[in-house]
Amino acid sequence: MDNLDKCGKWNNRECPRCKKSFTGYPALSRVDNETEICSPCGVEEAIIQFKVNFLNEHLVEDKIRS
Repeated sequence: MDNLDKCGKWNNRECPRCKKSFTGYPALSRVDNETEICSPCGVEEAIIQFKVNFLNEHLVEDKIRS
């Protein structure tokens, strides 16, 4: 356990995205690169960003080929 946990800084926080309580080290939101969110929301944002980038890349490739 690191000093941050001993101070209680990472305990019992509310995620501004899903409004659920979480503990532990927060994830950084990809929306604004400042807001600290819970880990599951961080994973969800990463997956969404990956899907958008993946689809955009394939749309560009399709346009180039046609």
